[in-house]
Amino acid sequence: MDRFKKLFTPLEKAPSARAELGKREKLFGRGLKPLPNFLTGFTPTGYKIGFLITILSLIIYGIDIPFFHIMELKAYDLHFLSRGIIEPTNEVIIVAIDEKSLDRFGRWPWPRTRIAELVDKLKEYEAKVVAFDIVFAEPDESSGINVIRGLKDRLKGKGREIISTIETVEKESDNDLKLTSSLKNNPSVILGYFFFTSPEEIKHIKKGQGSGVKGQGYIRSSRYTSVRNIEKGAPVPELLNAVGIQENIPAIADAAVDSGYFNIAPDADGTVRWLPLAVKYKDNFYPHLSLSAVRKYFDSPPLILNAAGYGVDSINIGNLNIPTDERGRLLINYRGHQRTFPHYSFSDVVEGVVPAGLFKDRIVLVGATATGIYDMKVTPFGASFPGIEIHANVIDNILSQDFILRPDWVAVFDISILLLNGILLSIVIPKIKPVYTAIITIALICFYIILNNYIFNNWHLWLTEVYPVFSIILVSGGVTIFQFMTEEKKKREIRKAFSHYVSPSLVNEIVKDPKKLILGGEEKRLTVLFSDIRGFTTVSETLKPDALVKLINDYLTPMTDIVLKNGGTIDKYMGDAIMAFWGAPIWQEDHQTRACRTALEMLKKLAELQVIWEKAGIPKFEIGVGISTGRVTVGNMGSDIRFDYTIMGDTVNLGSRLEGLNKEYGTFIIVPKYTYEDVKGDFIFRQLDWVKVKGKDRPIKIYELMGENSNGSGLRGIAEKFESGLNSYMEREWDKAEVYFQDVIKIKPNDKPSSVFISRIKELRKTDLPSNWDGVYVMTKK
Repeated sequence: MDRFKKLFTPLEKAPSARAELGKREKLFGRGLKPLPNFLTGFTPTGYKIGFLITILSLIIYGIDIPFFHIMELKAYDLHFLSRGIIEPTNEVIIVAIDEKSLDRFGRWPWPRTRIAELVDKLKEYEAKVVAFDIVFAEPDESSGINVIRGLKDRLKGKGREIISTIETVEKESDNDLKLTSSLKNNPSVILGYFFFTSPEEIKHIKKGQGSGVKGQGYIRSSRYTSVRNIEKGAPVPELLNAVGIQENIPAIADAAVDSGYFNIAPDADGTVRWLPLAVKYKDNFYPHLSLSAVRKYFDSPPLILNAAGYGVDSINIGNLNIPTDERGRLLINYRGHQRTFPHYSFSDVVEGVVPAGLFKDRIVLVGATATGIYDMKVTPFGASFPGIEIHANVIDNILSQDFILRPDWVAVFDISILLLNGILLSIVIPKIKPVYTAIITIALICFYIILNNYIFNNWHLWLTEVYPVFSIILVSGGVTIFQFMTEEKKKREIRKAFSHYVSPSLVNEIVKDPKKLILGGEEKRLTVLFSDIRGFTTVSETLKPDALVKLINDYLTPMTDIVLKNGGTIDKYMGDAIMAFWGAPIWQEDHQTRACRTALEMLKKLAELQVIWEKAGIPKFEIGVGISTGRVTVGNMGSDIRFDYTIMGDTVNLGSRLEGLNKEYGTFIIVPKYTYEDVKGDFIFRQLDWVKVKGKDRPIKIYELMGENSNGSGLRGIAEKFESGLNSYMEREWDKAEVYFQDVIKIKPNDKPSSVFISRIKELRKTDLPSNWDGVYVMTKK
């Protein structure tokens, strides 16, 4: 007990500290209690807090909060990125309807005769399987066959010879008939179709209309051979249920030997990780196109759906077993990025450019990859993955028997890990210093992530990652926070005392590190804002001194409030100008966003003030704002006696220059490319120019901040037209640029930047420009 008493001895009772305490009391007054040293001894209550947090983490795991579910999916995706590319087998080839083919044969859809040519060519090349990720849902009328049929009806009774001639032309013009003939001659072809899986998808279809929505039609031959119950009394498995079908037209569907649906069902975050290998429609079960292709590749053995009490256990293609989840879904083991599988252009195949033996005895998938016509999917490897390549990955998984598994015992494993981590950390953390807690926590997290990734890459098992990591952080953080609660009470007293002398934000830095009070600084990346009143001299000449002071105060007060509300630090006032910055002394991840939002709010507030001032007879004035993001030196700067917490550096100078540039372009807020790149998703910008600011040799892009992203498409339309004009301007296409700028002025008559460039163009037309003219505008003044 004596050891614990010593640990809890107040500082004012420690002999070695009384002198220091006297100094502090002279500075700040009595009542301020200094910080105690950190207690390294453990507290029994720390165990209890750790155990309670462990129980809380188990409850959170049981609830399965959507946020954590999404995070777990994202963590799963990272396994693929860390693993890299796996070389696929050579059995799958993609014939792509790509940009090259569209340039060669025209826009999609093409006449069915073009598809027939491919079918015939692949038969000639001896492809083992040809699977179409396309549905031919409507008759091909591109040849004008409807006109011929109408003429035939009108000429009935005009002579048998005429009718016979027209019938001959009709057959020759029937593109569907030609494709049907090719399909009948090539039994290796599998046609694709898709299911409607919700009533909303078919509510627009009237009863008796649509392609195949009424029944199962021509897809019956592609059904699962049987459903095998591997457990006695197993119920019918719950699969993805379809409410309708988009089939191929009867003539084409009847000509093909087999078919398969090509539906792809993404997860809650829109990423495709699973593929449903079975869909229930009415009383039958149907296979996916990928499954049908593999089945035909092995000469159509029985296709069996294995059902157990919990749902689907697996799928068999002959002796080939495919593991699925209880809903009949396969976890896709992606081989790599887009175009991991060999692609050949549709046009090259039809025109015989590719080697003849390339397709022999292989599975050929036919589908679109050209931008604008293919079904773009999000996968762990990217956000623009063609659906046809997803089918290729699934087929390759099955052929190589290379699957990723989500074991049934994952839940038991997760609970065991959560308990083990919680108990271990609850016992260890109360006995050690916070720095060691941080080291152990980070090491444990890294070890688990590395182990989890190793298991994924080598054993192909998907184990939960986010919940165990969250549990480690929650227990470590909770126990550590509890240990600091007593010290935080003392820190609040210090904050209260110092706040009488310095700003509250700076107090926080002082409490964390008292050395901040010495001269010097550190380098940080942050955002600085300059604002200045335009034409202030003219305004000041019309007002008396007392009225002028009141005007400045009425202006600076709300503007300062806006800066502080958005977490900014007021660096200084320079007459009617304001300099502020974000990201220090308190770090803010979104310092760029805060600065941009502040600038917009300042303009909005100024408009409100102008209404009040106008009624009082005060001349109207505008402000210009310059924002700059980059590395600066920030800290206490000045003399030994007096110093300020401020910033300096090229970023600061650039912000000041950009504020002045508003006069040149008639704008209100200008930012450089460094700020724009960070926040372009949150605000509407337009590129104003390429400029060289005074004192700099390298040009930079500058942008006008026009408004929030939520302000509609009006500003965005102006920005797009203006930037089109600017691009033409940089290419010396004066006439084209001028038209764009005039279009902007039609939308926004008072658009000063457009007028500036129109004036420049008039001058440049008279100028003999050098060959290396780059369109950069050089500032000649600050």
